[in-house]
Amino acid sequence: MPLYVPVLLFILTGSLGKLIQQRQELVAHEEYVKLLRNRQAIILRMLDEGPESIVSR
Repeated sequence: MPLYVPVLLFILTGSLGKLIQQRQELVAHEEYVKLLRNRQAIILRMLDEGPESIVSR
């Protein structure tokens, strides 16, 4: 087996690992943004309903 094959495999697997990590970070960030939007929607709904709805919850 030529010397460049293991080196090439090492580079490719390292790049693949980095891509997988970046993808996981992106998914986590998207989930966080979704959570913030839900929280914002709840707060806006409560503000629209008025202070008495906040007290009754």
